[in-house]
Amino acid sequence: TYNSDKLQMGGVKQFFDGVTSIHTAFLKEEYETPYFEGDVGSPLIPSETMREFILKANAEGWPIRIHTIGDRAIHEALTYYKESLTKFPLPQGKYNTLEHLEVMDSQDLPLVSQEQLVISVQPSHLLVGYDTLDEEVGNVRAAEMFPFNSFLKVGGTLAFGTDTPVVVDVTPIESLYYAVARREKSGVPSERLMPKEVISIGEALYAHTKGAAKALSRDDIGTIAVGKKADFTILSKNLLEVTEEEILETEVVATIFNGEVM
Repeated sequence: TYNSDKLQMGGVKQFFDGVTSIHTAFLKEEYETPYFEGDVGSPLIPSETMREFILKANAEGWPIRIHTIGDRAIHEALTYYKESLTKFPLPQGKYNTLEHLEVMDSQDLPLVSQEQLVISVQPSHLLVGYDTLDEEVGNVRAAEMFPFNSFLKVGGTLAFGTDTPVVVDVTPIESLYYAVARREKSGVPSERLMPKEVISIGEALYAHTKGAAKALSRDDIGTIAVGKKADFTILSKNLLEVTEEEILETEVVATIFNGEVM
């Protein structure tokens, strides 16, 4: 009902589970320090209901975006998306999205490369409580968390965001730094977090621009090209040529939205 060139309905949203810190993320196996025997968290809504939501949304041509942090929630959502792609493929240019995918079982990585699926993650989440992950999910699962590089290796479409206002005071430039440095702005820890999952600044820029546009099912933004909306920023440094530390020194010189300088 309410839409314009600047305001559109991007789809519908659901939450499948919670977070690992309070054991509400839905896991395949018990938490490392369980609150009770068999503590694997739980889905916020029944799994079969989530499946029905996905199928019904896609049948109407609506993309659906789902919060999934635990490996079981991720597995089930990916499985339902694959089923829905077969039964109710979305119109061209529309994409379902999974959000967060933090406790990722490497066995499920092949399910990430589905057509019409965007993997939307927030590099800043990597630094939220990283020092307690071993206590929450154990060192084996913790070592495979936030697998940005692995998503790309299997052909997944990666999108970045800041998760504002859930996570406050994180800029897109800082988000790019976290993705390539995998450590805090202070340089801590000296050993990068899950170092095999480091990605290049070019890959990070793609995720924060074209990938993010795909997560909104938009093809008129995300890249600079003739016929697309003039939405972009001018930066003080060329991010493709700077050091990690210089990424944080980069400033926004100008912001252009819909062809107008803001």
